[in-house]
Amino acid sequence: MSKVTIENIERLAHALARPGGDLRLAPPANYIFWLGAGFSKTAGIPLAEEVVDRLLDKRWRPTVDGGAKLQPFSQLSEKDKSSRQTAVRDWAIQQQVLGSNLITDWAATYGECLRLLPGEVDRQEFIIDCIQEGRGRLNMAHLLLGQLLKNSFINTVLTTNFDDLVLRALQLYFVVPAALDPDSTNTLLTNSKFVQVAYLHGRLASYRQRHTLSEVQGSIPGFENYLTQALQDHGLVIIGYRGGDETPIHLLHKVLLERGTGPGRGLFWITRTDAVESLPQKVREILNLKDCYWVPGWDADEFMRKLCAWPGIGLGIPNPSEWIKGMEEILPDEARKLLNNDAAGEKTIELRTDGDAGARPRTKVDSSAPQWIKKAERLVAEGHGDQALKVLRGAKPRSEQSPKGLSLWTRAFHLAGKHEEALTAAQKFVKLAPADPYGHLLLGHALGAERRHEEATSAYRRAIELGATGVQPYVGLGMSLNFLHRPEDSLKVFEQGAENAADDEDRSIALSWLAISLNDLGKHEEAIERFNEAAKFAPLDGASHFFWSKSLEALGRGDEAAEKFKRYQELTNTTEKVR
Repeated sequence: MSKVTIENIERLAHALARPGGDLRLAPPANYIFWLGAGFSKTAGIPLAEEVVDRLLDKRWRPTVDGGAKLQPFSQLSEKDKSSRQTAVRDWAIQQQVLGSNLITDWAATYGECLRLLPGEVDRQEFIIDCIQEGRGRLNMAHLLLGQLLKNSFINTVLTTNFDDLVLRALQLYFVVPAALDPDSTNTLLTNSKFVQVAYLHGRLASYRQRHTLSEVQGSIPGFENYLTQALQDHGLVIIGYRGGDETPIHLLHKVLLERGTGPGRGLFWITRTDAVESLPQKVREILNLKDCYWVPGWDADEFMRKLCAWPGIGLGIPNPSEWIKGMEEILPDEARKLLNNDAAGEKTIELRTDGDAGARPRTKVDSSAPQWIKKAERLVAEGHGDQALKVLRGAKPRSEQSPKGLSLWTRAFHLAGKHEEALTAAQKFVKLAPADPYGHLLLGHALGAERRHEEATSAYRRAIELGATGVQPYVGLGMSLNFLHRPEDSLKVFEQGAENAADDEDRSIALSWLAISLNDLGKHEEAIERFNEAAKFAPLDGASHFFWSKSLEALGRGDEAAEKFKRYQELTNTTEKVR
């Protein structure tokens, strides 16, 4: 079997993404994610092999002189763990603790090893101790999985893990899923409208868990029927799952071999290992089927970062301010006041400004301005939204009684990811100073951030009527028209923006957006001319190179398209090598 290259990741990303990569459209939600222990590894959750070492160590220590004084395996340094591992494994082989003196795959002995504990409660308590000793916390893979679930890219997660990291990640997004254990999987829905998480071996906080060989090979009611139905028109993404001798893989293997092909939308099996011989037999047989793809050499965090950053998915590292915003929405007024006071701390939040020329303020601090304005202006200019909000709160009510103060509130809220609050501040600005074009400019950007693009066009037009100059009102208006699927109406707007530009950077921004609209209209020759013109004035951003590559590709200029797409990957940190 040959290694899978970046094209397979791209294939999955395009299938998972919104139709046509358009961030304005709803994602199709026709993939199921299946998680194994590798998905939780960087969160500190021990893998099967590490659990085996912990249990063998627990049984080995009482057999050696002074064993009672020895530190448990989990408390050792990495160097000491290596020597202890050798000692306990040699002992286990010599004593045939696991029934054999020929063991090459220690992870595969997990079930037999857990059987050494006398009962179900003992096994459950041991696993709880292992997870707590690992000091498990959310890793990036789970945070990004929460993003995918929150934004409806997927609705169903299957997992053979016991840990509660999926549920903890969803709590941050205020998503309450149906959490199913292996005895209730017959209630799984093939086309669920809500999030469902099925724990195929049980979960940490449930009454029953499956550990021994006989337990993990036990029946999972309704699961085979679920797979048979769901995989007709869904795809399957498997991450960090070894696929050992247990019921979940047996059922998946059976269903797919009876189909004679992969799931309706393909199967993508992501592994850290890139050695095909290390894959279990049943996994290799599955990957030999049509429409089944192996994606080797990835850990879960890295894979999820690359997948979620793909155009049409567009999910980056989660912004903690969104979690605070979600909390504010569900708390009573008294608690919200406390939260607001605590949230104005020292943490800085980076605002993504890709293509955000419609709201890049070009103001200078008046040397005679009050200190709170100077400080807030500096913090906003440096991108420290939360710190600026702290200053503005300390200057109440003055900071809410002038256009200057309200403009700072608006910009600071945007930087902190609090777009609804930014909209409220911009509306107050316009009410206080209805003839000030800058207030309407800020209002247009705030409405756009809330995807109220029709209203945003009115605000930008009003800003222009009142005398707003420069590129910002025109690029903002053109972008809103583009989001309303009216690229033909945006052409003259972007042309006017380019004429009004105060410097080369602004002119480049307007021209690149003009090129994107031409690309949307299928006018690829003109689009390429505009991209070339824009690039002469200033370096273009990642989005511009992406659409530039699309225009070149549409004209059959594959080598040039590949070059622009490579530049897009570099600028957006999504560069990949062929694996």
